[in-house]
This record gives sequence, C-alpha cells and structure tokens, in this order.
Amino acid sequence: MIVVGAVTVGLYVGLTLNENHENAEGNQGAASSSSSAPPTFPSDSALQFDGTLQTGEHANNDENNNHNDSGSADEDPAILQGILAARSAKVSEPGSPQFKAFQWMFQNSIDDPNDDSFFWEYFALVTLYFATNGNDSWMRKDNWLNPDISLCRWYPGTQCDRSGTVTLQNQGLSSEEENRKILMLDLRSNQLNGTLPDEIALLSTLQVLTLDDNSLLVGSLSSSIGSLISLQEFSAPRVGFTGSFPSSLSQLTQLQTFNMQGTSGMNGAQLPTELWNLPQLKILNLEDMGITGSIPTATVSHTELYLKDNRLSGPLPSLSDGDWSLLKVLDLRNNDFTGSIPSGLSNLWGQNLLELRLEGNAFVGDGSICNGFDENVFNSDQNRVLSSDCGSSMECDCCTLCCTQGSDCVAPDGHD
Repeated sequence: MIVVGAVTVGLYVGLTLNENHENAEGNQGAASSSSSAPPTFPSDSALQFDGTLQTGEHANNDENNNHNDSGSADEDPAILQGILAARSAKVSEPGSPQFKAFQWMFQNSIDDPNDDSFFWEYFALVTLYFATNGNDSWMRKDNWLNPDISLCRWYPGTQCDRSGTVTLQNQGLSSEEENRKILMLDLRSNQLNGTLPDEIALLSTLQVLTLDDNSLLVGSLSSSIGSLISLQEFSAPRVGFTGSFPSSLSQLTQLQTFNMQGTSGMNGAQLPTELWNLPQLKILNLEDMGITGSIPTATVSHTELYLKDNRLSGPLPSLSDGDWSLLKVLDLRNNDFTGSIPSGLSNLWGQNLLELRLEGNAFVGDGSICNGFDENVFNSDQNRVLSSDCGSSMECDCCTLCCTQGSDCVAPDGHD
C-alpha cells in the first residue's frame, strides 16, 4: 500500500526507499555469489560502434564473424537497430542515448522482442540512464546495466509486481519472470543530469513515476508522458523542467496524483486545464511554480487542490450544486484572484471541505463564505481551517486565521 496525501493507492506492492536499499544490497550479494565479476557500467569508449562490438557475447571473433544467411538480430546489429528505429528515430544517431542503448542491448544479446519479455523496457531504461548521465552523475546505480540481474532489481528505480518468482537462467528470463510487469520507477534525489527521453513511454505498464528533487533534470516535460496510460501517480517537485505542460496529459485517465510543486523553471506556463477533468485525479499540487491562467468553469473530482504561490488571476467560477463537492482541501493563497467569493463555495462546508485558504489575493466579500461554517464546525469532530485577509474589503467573522497581505496569519479571538 502506498499513501499519497489523503489518498491511499492500493493497486501495487510498494516498498519504502529504505526497503529498496536493503533489497538492493541483498540482490548484490546474490549476484556476487553467482558471478565472479561485479556489475560493469560501459564507458563511452567501450560503446564505440563500427559494425561489430568488441566485447561481450558478440565479440569480434571467428565464431561471431561467421554469419549465416538467416539474418537474425543476434548476428546482424542492423536488424536490431531497425527494430528499435520503428519506435525511436534517434537510435540511428551515433552518440545519442538511444544509440548507446542499442549498442548495450546488442552487446548483451537482448535483441529479439519475441524472446525477451522486457525488450522494450530494457531499451527505455538504458536510454534513460544514458540520457541523464547515469555513469558520472547518479548517486546510486546498483545493478543498473547489469544484464545478469533482472531489471526488476535495478536500484534505485524499478519495482515490479509479484506475479511470479524471479528466476534467472543462462539464456534469458524464466517463465515466471516473463509474467512480471514494471509498475514503479522511483529515481528521486539521485542527481539525474540531462533530459527525460521520449522512450519513457515504452514503459507501458508503469503506474508510478517519481522524479522528485532532481534539479539537473532539465528540458520540457515530454509529451510522450501521455502514452503512459496506466500511470496513477506522477511526482516531479523541484526538478529543472522548463516550458509548458503538454496537452497529452489529458490521456492519463488513470492518474490519481500529479505533483510538480516548486518546479519554478516552468514559471509563466499556463494552468494545465487538461488535468481538470481527469476522472480519477484526486490530488493536484502545482504550488510555487509561477503558473498563470484562471480556474476553469468545470466540475472536478479532486479532493485536494494546491495552487498557492502562483500568478493565477480572475474571479473564481460560480458553483452549482454538486460542483467541487468532493473537495477536502482548496489552497489558493498568494495569487492574483479578484472578485467576490462564489456563494456556492460556502455550501461545501456541509459536504467534504475541511480547509479553505484564500489570503494573499484581492477578494472582496460580505461574509457569506461563513454561511454554514460555524454550524458544520460545531456538529463535526473534524477540525476545519478557513483563512483570509481580514479587512475592509473582505469580511470573515468565522475565519480561523486572519492574515495581512497573505502572511502574518493569527487566530482571531474565539478561534484559539
């Protein structure tokens, strides 16, 4: 079980970071007992390619140079390159991360999508490794690029489901391994240095993608993320992304959590309205990004909506019965909102709303936001928070916190 904010996602087996570390160390021990050589990470010089690779199973010896007429991918690198090029044009660009991933796969006999159950996953992950400077920058890379250890055990990063027991054989993966799927990729705080490649979309069964606190992960948020149709949680706070939100986010119909808090390189980007109507989305956190735009007029399924410290503007939309009825937290602090508080917002106190933060804007109001607030507070054992700039333009006799220009909030008399 994984708990994210107020929402529990129970669709996969998740391990804590420490548990992953312990498993990785155990896996390294198991690997060392079955092989005398430790995991190796090819340098750029080891990946130079001139038609044949000089190391590994495809070394330039008489046996491997004696090609027959079958033209199989394990004998002709051009065949493997052609297979990969069908989904990645950059595999033909020497020196690119995709080209290096192709070389690694050929060198390690991962060359047939019909025989290798993780064929495309290997290509995606190895491309990601080279695209983010895994050799020189990553803090941890246990088992990465070790073909003798299942990619389900590459740490930090991958976690697979537990549909079968992992058993490695000399030629490929066992039948138990073939039934496994990659569900999670967690590379938080690992000094990824580069860009997120489009090939991430080849992780077709991925449910959780975590990239937190990688400030050197730059470039735009790839539109290919919309192809991760099984994705339930995307977390990338405090990374170096720039540009705008891709429209392909609208394809993530299984998404439950989207968090890019503090990714300030996207300052000026428009609020991604594509996320507004996603049917499963519960938690949306876009705090402290400098995004612009206005709140869409639409019913949402969110339960927690964090939009503070941005440049959002305009009035809040009018609310009809049922609109925003699932909201538990609405945090709009420190934006450029104007106008009166919609009367329908006060109706949410009798439904699910527990926290409403309004300070640091230019709202005006006659205190109608308090309608039903005291009654619901007194009749509930749950604490409720209502904060606003209390002054001549905004009456809020029921506020639990009264603020001055978005800060210096204090509890007024009677709300201690």
